[in-house]
Amino acid sequence: MIGRFSANIADSMVKKQIIDADEFELYHYGLFVIISEIFSCAFCLITGVILRIAFPSVLFYFAFYFLHRFGGGFHAKTELGCQAATLSSVLMCMFAIKFVKFTNVKVLMLVFVPLCALVILLSPADTPQKALDRAEKVKFRKYTAVLAVAALIIEACICALGLSDEIKGAIFFAVLLQSVSLICGRLLNHKRLA
Repeated sequence: MIGRFSANIADSMVKKQIIDADEFELYHYGLFVIISEIFSCAFCLITGVILRIAFPSVLFYFAFYFLHRFGGGFHAKTELGCQAATLSSVLMCMFAIKFVKFTNVKVLMLVFVPLCALVILLSPADTPQKALDRAEKVKFRKYTAVLAVAALIIEACICALGLSDEIKGAIFFAVLLQSVSLICGRLLNHKRLA
């Protein structure tokens, strides 16, 4: 759906001579990524508004987006599979943010620290479509490490300030989802590469 839509836009740009025909693939891919991200962000925000957790949903989205962008993880074979996996994961996290209560901050942090470490250790997870060379792996692991440590510091501050469970959950479930995505990505992508 998004692939077809972005192809139509890129094709229209070629026909109107806004871009050259040999740039079609580049623009098609760029538009696909932009439209996919807008769609995912809008879905997350709308779900957050419905559940009355608008700010935590935005916090969750951006925390997960940056961790996943640099850390990689699970990527479905098809566009439909990717959208279904993304939207169902986001929906589960939104409900978890709304309804999970973190009554013991020490337990939260005892779980959160290993999740952040796992994200650092497993990042980046490349895919058969985009294999990373050694320099890219080092660079993306550094970026992911910085983001994971930042998430840890932010979560510790949120807990120390006694902010709401929804705000605690936003960062927690973003890191949890990224760690699950990395585990699945490592397991499934290595099978595909073999």
